[in-house]
Amino acid sequence: TEDDIQDGTEGSTATEEKNAIQKAVDEALRSAQVNAGTKEITIVVEDGTYNGDINISLKDHPSSLEKLYIITRDSFVTPGEGGVIDKSTISANGTGGANTTGNIYIEGLDVVLAGLYYSLNKKITAKDCAVEIYGTTRDDVIQVELDNASLNVEAGNGVDTIGVTGSGDGTITVPVILDGGTGSDVYTIDTSLGGTVYVDDTDGGRVHLTGELSNDSGKAPFGIYDAAGKKADITLTNMM
Repeated sequence: TEDDIQDGTEGSTATEEKNAIQKAVDEALRSAQVNAGTKEITIVVEDGTYNGDINISLKDHPSSLEKLYIITRDSFVTPGEGGVIDKSTISANGTGGANTTGNIYIEGLDVVLAGLYYSLNKKITAKDCAVEIYGTTRDDVIQVELDNASLNVEAGNGVDTIGVTGSGDGTITVPVILDGGTGSDVYTIDTSLGGTVYVDDTDGGRVHLTGELSNDSGKAPFGIYDAAGKKADITLTNMM
């Protein structure tokens, strides 16, 4: 079953103990715990400023919930009266009016984030889950740390900065896909990630590599460039 939470949030102030997104997340997790069989819940976020960190985890509220959507009202096509949101319409077309000022921590639950604007020097941490992030039409800064997790980013318009790194054993469960959309985007990728990262950019993006290369004398570094498809595959290996 699916439970759409409409009008889930309003902007919060620095004096509040928890921001409105965190309160809506807590309510959603409690609801899934009480209502057995709930697989998906959607939280619709209104424009405003949301101060403080956001923690999303099933540890305190175990349930059968499989996926949580946290999406702004302008990041999807509004259904007719009484209708359910068509998840295939979720996009990076939001205007970025919902500002989050803290870090976001996700563990053990697949999450879709769409239309949120993230503060500089803050990050999204994903552990034991799959995360999809849809940016905005603004110049997004999306920094993600992965631990046994998968990631798909679609940043949309704007000059976006997208960074991905690892924590724990640094593994990623399936290839990471980073799509900056239009604009001269910058991608920063931690080379110690235990997996494959695909960058989808056709209009002048830049890729920066950071971190340490793993030791593996059984592999050789190589690169393949497909001129027709304008696609480059590069494998980096520390030969020491």
